[in-house]
Amino acid sequence: MLKVGTPVLRLCSSTGDLIILHERRRRIRKFQEIIVEFSKAELMDNQNSAKFIPYGKYYIPLGISPLSLAILKRDQDSLHIILREKEEWICSRDDEGRTAFHYAASIGYLHGVEKLLATDLSWQWDRDSHGLFPIHWASAGGHLKVVEKLLEYCSDPREMLDNNGRNIVHIAAQMGKLNVITYILQATKNHHVENVINDKDKFGNAPLHLASLHFHPKIVHTLTRDPGVDLTSVNKNNETALDVFMNNCQENLPLRQAKSPNGSIQRQNKHPYSGFDPDNYSSICRCMPGGTNDSEGMAVMLKHAWFKPFIFCITISMYGSIGVTIILIWTQLGDSTLALYALKIASPLLGISLTTLSVAFMAGVYLVISDLSWLATTFLVLCAVCIVMLLLLYTILWFPSPSSKPWIRCISHYPFLFQTWLVERDDSKVAGLAKYDVGLLAIADDTLSEQTPIYFHLSNTTLASSTTFFCVDQTRSSQASDVAKPIYGSKVPVLSDEKLSMRVLVDHSIIESFAQGGRTVISGRVYPTKAIYGAARLFLFNNATNINIKVTLKIWQLNSAFIRPFPFDQSQ
Repeated sequence: MLKVGTPVLRLCSSTGDLIILHERRRRIRKFQEIIVEFSKAELMDNQNSAKFIPYGKYYIPLGISPLSLAILKRDQDSLHIILREKEEWICSRDDEGRTAFHYAASIGYLHGVEKLLATDLSWQWDRDSHGLFPIHWASAGGHLKVVEKLLEYCSDPREMLDNNGRNIVHIAAQMGKLNVITYILQATKNHHVENVINDKDKFGNAPLHLASLHFHPKIVHTLTRDPGVDLTSVNKNNETALDVFMNNCQENLPLRQAKSPNGSIQRQNKHPYSGFDPDNYSSICRCMPGGTNDSEGMAVMLKHAWFKPFIFCITISMYGSIGVTIILIWTQLGDSTLALYALKIASPLLGISLTTLSVAFMAGVYLVISDLSWLATTFLVLCAVCIVMLLLLYTILWFPSPSSKPWIRCISHYPFLFQTWLVERDDSKVAGLAKYDVGLLAIADDTLSEQTPIYFHLSNTTLASSTTFFCVDQTRSSQASDVAKPIYGSKVPVLSDEKLSMRVLVDHSIIESFAQGGRTVISGRVYPTKAIYGAARLFLFNNATNINIKVTLKIWQLNSAFIRPFPFDQSQ
């Protein structure tokens, strides 16, 4: 029998329920912590006029629910408590129309996705304000396990389209998520995803178009190697994926646009093979290894085994170099098609000439040092290693090949992966240096489908020196296809410790840009179709990495000038 006034803890201990009480208290504290976090987020909502607020490493929209906060923290205890106590919070949406399911998919939180699916499978069909399903967010983040889980419950992923008519493959191709693309291609035996790789959005773009537009070479390479991908597909602008890439290619834009006026003339007179002169072989042909017999005029080493490879290789190399020189004359005729064809023919011929020249050098030197066995053996091994390295480097230069033959594409696959690895490795090194674009997006619409970037591009070639370019890019200034969209760029001198400054005058379709007080001036005209009158917007952007930048922006709006009619006084 229990006495009156017995403490609660002693009562629980006596009945064996103390552990249950502690667990209950822990859950209540956890639930209170989530409510406090939610209250802080609401307070930031009221104090912040921006559309997004910072939360840890994320920027979250206003109106986010406590369940979404628990998912962003990957807090399993809080997630379980909320799902048990406040299940109605699952359908709560933020100002962007996203539910907790969208957040779980976007960060790849598989446990959260499974828990939400266990409550109701219909949550995966919720759209946000942009028409994006949770599977779109998982695809955009490259969270393959979440994508696989959602596809188990999806009857037809081709029906899950955003406001632009894009499916999960479009999103993955746009965001550069190779793992999702590879999984979809491997799953083409499933009839649900058989044709999803060739579906088009409302602009007529297939996933291959988007990968080309956003410069994801590995995805383009993977898609083009798959026989199920339609390489001839065109969008509403009648552009193939190759056309899209060529029209939007901006690689090394500031450096390319900052060339001197005589740069094109200088480049016409210089070729990658211009230093390959057949005259260099005349002395080799006249000077045989070991010399000649003065009385008979015959080579002393004529009967040596290595003399024959020397003669064959030096002959092939000699006439090959002459052929390369003659072919390169074709490039001077002014026809770009003929020039490309000439280079295509000259490349393998050059490789053969360089290889045979290397073998001839090895054979010629071995002839004169063969009496000293250790030196001759070491020399042969060294030459063999160097020749293999040269062949490997030249093979990488020659591949990847544009040929559509499967066996050639299979061979070129590995050199391509090596090249992309080198580029990514080089980019990781450059990322440690100051390299950024900062500027304005003028005459832009709300969705940024039309925009004209006006920006400074600063890059450090070394940590001690930097180069600044001033650029105006009109390639996306208009969705009209029948107008010119040039790109301007020039180096701008910046004094030591001087701040970067620009003044931009925007008058309907006229944009005049002045950098550093007028040291560089760029004028241009754009022809927008959406960003007109009240729909035109101005955005400030900053792509700086590993550096802090403070930007000051001042905007003046000028009213239309009143023009007094002439004559000024009608009575006179």
